[in-house]
Amino acid sequence: MVLDKKDKWKEHEKKVNEESEELVEAIKEGNTTHIAEEALDNIQVSIGVLDKLYHEGMNIEEAIFTHNRKLVNRGWKHKAVVKVQVNKGN
Repeated sequence: MVLDKKDKWKEHEKKVNEESEELVEAIKEGNTTHIAEEALDNIQVSIGVLDKLYHEGMNIEEAIFTHNRKLVNRGWKHKAVVKVQVNKGN
């Protein structure tokens, strides 16, 4: 879900730091349900960052392609592909 927010970069920075710290704590606790919640919160924050970049004119599909090419060039092998699709809501 892409949240309807207009955060400035400083708010994104704060949220990235906050959610990253919470994920680290959940991993230390070892509670898999909590780890999943915090990992998804981190993904949600990243979606917000990508949404802001999109609204600032970045081609997100091209950025994803470039990122994947970088990983392949570094020798990483993939075991699956995550497809990103945006369906506009009401």
